[in-house]
Amino acid sequence: MNNKSEIIIQKLVKTGSVIDAVLVSHQAELITNPMGEWDEESITGMAAAMLFLTDTTGEHLGWSPLEQMWLQAKENYFIGIRCDNEVFLLVKAINNSPLGGLRMAINRTVKALKTALDSEVILDGEKITPDSYNGEPPDLEGMEGKEVMWRGRKLQS
Repeated sequence: MNNKSEIIIQKLVKTGSVIDAVLVSHQAELITNPMGEWDEESITGMAAAMLFLTDTTGEHLGWSPLEQMWLQAKENYFIGIRCDNEVFLLVKAINNSPLGGLRMAINRTVKALKTALDSEVILDGEKITPDSYNGEPPDLEGMEGKEVMWRGRKLQS
């Protein structure tokens, strides 16, 4: 994960209500380190529970995968939001200000993270700049035997 994603998350954590935030993979593994004192065991446990609920909801209700999950306790929130198919933003926040402000800050962060994640395309060991990337998978012709990555996934050549 590049430094840009961590800077985006740091900006969110500096808002008044957010205690901590991290990015996790679709396998409930940490992608970024926590900014505060949120421990890895709690993060991965909550991520695993959120991903289980996402899968179960789709299975039992026939819905597409959940995009957002907001859990609210008396004084705290746990929020999980999908940034792309393989990356989730987890936020731990306190209920000390209007909910609308927290939602706006998180939505801005997710939008910025999506842009940052889309620009992290790796092809044949070199980064493709946003100017040269058109959103289409790379052409695999002539790349037999080489490992090609697109949006963090290995492509078959």
